[in-house]
Amino acid sequence: MRRFIIGLAGNVLGSIANLAFLIVLARQVSPELFGKALFLVALSSVIPVAVDTASLQLVTQRARPLGLKPNSIDQWLELLLLPRAILIGAIIAVQTCFFSYCGLIPVDLFGLCFLTLSAVSLSAALINQLAQEQKKDRFLVAQFLSVLGAIAAGALSIFSIPTNLASTLLLIFISRFPVLLAAIRFRKNSINLPNLVKLVRTHPRTSSLLLLTQSVAALSSYLDGILAASFGYRVAADYQLVQRPMLALGIINVSLGQESTARNISGLGVKRSRALAVGLLGGILGGVFGFLVYLIVPILIGREFMFAIDMPIIIGLAFGLSSATALLGPQVLMSKKTNKLLFSAAGQVVIVVIFFYSLTPFFGISSLAYGVLGARIFATIVQLQATK
Repeated sequence: MRRFIIGLAGNVLGSIANLAFLIVLARQVSPELFGKALFLVALSSVIPVAVDTASLQLVTQRARPLGLKPNSIDQWLELLLLPRAILIGAIIAVQTCFFSYCGLIPVDLFGLCFLTLSAVSLSAALINQLAQEQKKDRFLVAQFLSVLGAIAAGALSIFSIPTNLASTLLLIFISRFPVLLAAIRFRKNSINLPNLVKLVRTHPRTSSLLLLTQSVAALSSYLDGILAASFGYRVAADYQLVQRPMLALGIINVSLGQESTARNISGLGVKRSRALAVGLLGGILGGVFGFLVYLIVPILIGREFMFAIDMPIIIGLAFGLSSATALLGPQVLMSKKTNKLLFSAAGQVVIVVIFFYSLTPFFGISSLAYGVLGARIFATIVQLQATK
């Protein structure tokens, strides 16, 4: 319980700081510019998130069969840091080239875009890794640095108002770069790289299946934010401003997932009835939170949203319900039913796409919210069945 509380406190601290920075930024830049910057971040995050999560889950899934103790797991995770950073950097470089080729960013912004998107993905990967360690001191340091970065970038956006994509990307980079300084404290360990390569080679099917599963899962997480850009960057900006506060609920889900992972590594599980009860309670609280977001955020950013009240409420329901899968997912993973997780993730992508194309003529951008809710209900059902 103490580990869960510390993890939750750190996640909430970083989430609030990041949200405050985005609200300040939304007040200073045009909605179209704000929407385009966040669209680039969402579009570039899918593959790095998939690679990052799959590598961490490979160690987590093999922890018990290999007889790894908690401290040994921390060492394995630590060894993964540099290979993951190099791989994520390479992926971001390729994606930035693609954005430049498609005309999403000017050629002269290639370097700044690469640095910004790399900082966003690498800081998220670092925090994700530190959150899974048994000791939480470095995790709290990283979240504290996240707060400092958000304060610095927010202050700069007020005193030097960003007027173009370059200045907006620079502020996002400043907000995330301090988190990377937490990696300086990593120590050398006795586990060498050949052992890591051996782990992947020994379980090629597991590694491939995890990578595929997390690729689809990452796509399902970012798909609605990416599709929102089809309504125009201004509408996409409003959608992101509703979705970002909901990440506060998502942070709780992350902490629940981390605690569930730790319990499953120790041979303990979570009862299906308890997970479902948590999900239903989370859904109710999420709906209420969505209503409050619709009332409060427009006051903070100084303009009204471009959609009806039903959208933030539905998104809140979806985020709250996800607490059930946050508890069940690690249990499905540890029971080696990765194919069930893949089916769950693929089904979510299909549902969001179907809702988007079929309901958009009637509900507009709210169709994405209904699609996300339908996807989360589907994932909950699949994972409940997988944990019988």
